Amino acid sequence: MIYEEIMEMQLVDHHAHGVSMKDMDIQRMGDMLNESSSPKLGGAVAFQKPVGLNIRTYCAPALGLPAHVSIEDYIARRAELGGAEASRILMKDCNLQASLLDTYNRKPSELTDPTEFAAAFNMPTYEVLRIESIFENIAMTTGDASTLFVAFTDEMTSLAKNAVGMKSVIAYRTGYAIDNTDPSDSEVSVALDKWLASREGDKRLRLDDPVLCRRVLWLSSIIAKQYKLPIQFHVGIGDDDVDMPGNDPAHFSHYFSEMQSMGVNATLLHCYPHVRSAQWLADIYDNVYYDTGFMFAFGSKEIERILRQAFEIGPFHKQLYSSDAFSLAELYQISAVRFRQFLATMLQEWVNDNYCSKQDALNIAGSICSENAINLYNLGDRG
Repeated sequence: MIYEEIMEMQLVDHHAHGVSMKDMDIQRMGDMLNESSSPKLGGAVAFQKPVGLNIRTYCAPALGLPAHVSIEDYIARRAELGGAEASRILMKDCNLQASLLDTYNRKPSELTDPTEFAAAFNMPTYEVLRIESIFENIAMTTGDASTLFVAFTDEMTSLAKNAVGMKSVIAYRTGYAIDNTDPSDSEVSVALDKWLASREGDKRLRLDDPVLCRRVLWLSSIIAKQYKLPIQFHVGIGDDDVDMPGNDPAHFSHYFSEMQSMGVNATLLHCYPHVRSAQWLADIYDNVYYDTGFMFAFGSKEIERILRQAFEIGPFHKQLYSSDAFSLAELYQISAVRFRQFLATMLQEWVNDNYCSKQDALNIAGSICSENAINLYNLGDRG
């Protein structure tokens, strides 16, 4: 039986966020499970969806409780252990080989940074740079149009030396159904003047102008090439400001083609409901990779179909594991356990049906669980 062997495999989580080590009550924990901007969907209400069942089913036993206990009993047990200890127990249950953290979060001061994460959970941890957020940071202190892009390039170059990848959220800011090319300097000048003129006092400017987003991405791509860093791209499911129809990465095929020529790799994150577009892109471009992260923690049992869909035509050496876990160690734990379960179940069926050999199945699982990410992010060279 290969099922048990796959369940023991370590994972490289190639896209996640920091963890809060604080104690939680129902309101606070529920708010962290709410992807909507509506507070009515946070708090206790957030547990009335699949992620609430997942916590009670998978996390409760890890903390010494029976499965399916009430969420009130679960929170009480978590408080008894303390937020930090509960998080350590849950993270240990993940059996992760390494984690790659996108450090630009809604409340970064509350979450472990890569150094703190590595120390708390005793695992190699690496940083992924969020492109648009860094540009916004620079714009807060460098409002001069003539020097803004120079300052951004200098900052990205400095940060890239210690990072393993970059991430773009252009999917949120403009969607992918835009011109994929690097804009002209004249276009950029007009757009930048208009963008900076929209500032209200010292309020942070949101980078959502298509021309500026394109320039920032292309400048980052040049730096990514220099330091051999992949660029992660949010795709599909997310907060309520995402334009889902325009979020199909197939719209961005010209950019991926240009990056293939430059030798810059791209990873497509989450991908639901655009899983078929993601695997098609991975099949035709040698530099495109993808995962079905986020769904494992937040989806019901039926979400196993999404992982199976990802195998319809997708190359095995292009698939990755990610949790997209944010704030709660529970999201790490649920994702890791369920991903292995779904993958092991499917591959065991393939062997039973004589579709592949046992060794084929183990090779596929090993590649996706860790080897593809280690190779893509050059983790073997980082110790």
